Amino acid sequence: MIFFNGEALIGCFEGRNYKKYIRNIFLFSDMKYYYGKNKKVFLVSSWLIFVVMFFSALSFINYPSSIKYAYTYHPFHMAYGDIKDGLKPLDDNEVASIVHKNNNSITRSNTVKFLRNRVFTVFSVNDVNRTLKTNYRVKPNLFIYVHPYDINDGYKREDINIRIPSIDINSDDGVRKFKVQDTIIKPLFGQINCISNNIILVNEDDYNWIALNGTDYVFKGTLHLYNFASWRNSNPIVNEVRKRLLKGNNRSKEDAFYKISSKVEAYNTSLKSCNFLIFNLIYICVLLYFSVFIMIHYKLMMEYKDDQMRYFSLYKIGIDEIEIKRIVKQKILMTYFIPFIYAVIINIPFSYYVFNSHIHSGLENPIIITTSIAFFIIHLVMCKLYTNVYYKRIISELP
Repeated sequence: MIFFNGEALIGCFEGRNYKKYIRNIFLFSDMKYYYGKNKKVFLVSSWLIFVVMFFSALSFINYPSSIKYAYTYHPFHMAYGDIKDGLKPLDDNEVASIVHKNNNSITRSNTVKFLRNRVFTVFSVNDVNRTLKTNYRVKPNLFIYVHPYDINDGYKREDINIRIPSIDINSDDGVRKFKVQDTIIKPLFGQINCISNNIILVNEDDYNWIALNGTDYVFKGTLHLYNFASWRNSNPIVNEVRKRLLKGNNRSKEDAFYKISSKVEAYNTSLKSCNFLIFNLIYICVLLYFSVFIMIHYKLMMEYKDDQMRYFSLYKIGIDEIEIKRIVKQKILMTYFIPFIYAVIINIPFSYYVFNSHIHSGLENPIIITTSIAFFIIHLVMCKLYTNVYYKRIISELP
């Protein structure tokens, strides 16, 4: 309602500030006239500028967030899992040899045993405490349920609110019920394909019982976790380990289930994805942004003959070139900045809601404000350049 009745605001201003209205009579009369005439152009221009500002901010907000989560979800520089009778792992000495050959060194090496069926992955809390330097305690016949997420990763995880009260472990002697003791949210060992998203921690005695008696938990495996002195230079190491695993297990290609998880690969993938996203969004935004200028340009050209006659008439009755330049400047400024103001009014609250609801990098609000200021400066420069060209043409055709 405000958008399509914007010229009514001018009447309100006239009633309250009559002297200022008279001093700028040409500007306000133009605004009344052209606002009513150009509502559709203003509407489309506002929408396009809003889209450009929103997606520009989105691309720059996503960049640090995606890089950050490559770190969060890969606490170990290289990790892979082997399943008994499924994949033969490399010997530690062989891995050390590969690392040394690539001018790097192993700063940390751990193995963690696990059990899993089609739904749950079971770890001994003792192994978790030893590897991750935590201090979890689990009582007999109880378990800790782990949501393998970073609570600040920017995504709404509906399953975090779901509480699993108990699970049943089938054995030859019957069903044994384990009840939930606590729920934690932690990436744990990171994104490793052979681990399911439903992770439970039990004490060592219960883990050994499940390993011996759990009829569903047929997958018995081990995680191999490594940290290097320089993870950024670990890509050749990961590739060499991958090749030797394939060769040692007579496989022609890597099985997704046994895929090696590495921080450097996740980082590079995030970096490439972010750069590609920014390139595409900026390319599209540039096209949309210039389409606004093209649309305004043709609108002004359609009105040029009428404006030319008006400026000629004003010139004949004694208004000088400086005053004509001021009138031209005011008209073009109004044409350029009415849709821009509407776009900012829409963009700031909408972006604030979307980004603060779904992304928590801490950079949302500064980027939204910076984007708006940057486009204001660009818009102002383009408006000034166009005003100079338009004015020169008017002056050159004065009688």
